[in-house]
Amino acid sequence: MNAELVIFTVALVFVSVISKLGGCGLGAKLCGFKNRQSYQIGLGMVCRGEVALIVAGKGMSMNLIDENFLGPIIIMIIICTIITPIVLKSAFKGQEDDAGDSVFEDKFMLEEQADEIEEDLFQRRVRLSYRSME
Repeated sequence: MNAELVIFTVALVFVSVISKLGGCGLGAKLCGFKNRQSYQIGLGMVCRGEVALIVAGKGMSMNLIDENFLGPIIIMIIICTIITPIVLKSAFKGQEDDAGDSVFEDKFMLEEQADEIEEDLFQRRVRLSYRSME
């Protein structure tokens, strides 16, 4: 590998990590997740594997990707696959303290409460109609 290819490989790894962190993390944030949860989701998506290899192989077969770029792509896949669980483990440290802080958990609890109230009202209505029939 020459110096240009090494620089390209480092840039490719950097861009691949930042793009997943930013894209998936921002998407999670827009969907209502908290900052820490968005960061964790973004980190979890950093890992790339078979899809990147399939796309690179297809690109090479269609002469869209030069063979010289296959090495950096494979190195990027390996690095992302190795660093993801390591960094993800540190992102989840102290997670027990944040248990139950999700916006979605609050919405789920409200739906459960609404279902319970609806069932209670239904039971009362049935009892009232039964009494009126007597």
